[in-house]
Amino acid sequence: MSLSSLVMRRILRMEKKNRSTTPIQIERELLLAMELRGLDRHNTINIALEKHLLSMNVPIEQQPAAMAVKA
Repeated sequence: MSLSSLVMRRILRMEKKNRSTTPIQIERELLLAMELRGLDRHNTINIALEKHLLSMNVPIEQQPAAMAVKA
């Protein structure tokens, strides 16, 4: 992932994170794989979701701070 990645810029604290809490269901094997490798599940899921959306040509636009969703 490059620094053109919204998620990576936020993980590296180049930008303020704008995360929202939402309940989701994740396959146990995927959680175990992340846990065994010491991966942060929040960051890992955000990176994977961004990659998936971009691969489907879904635009990810950064919202202006005034319009940001509050958790």
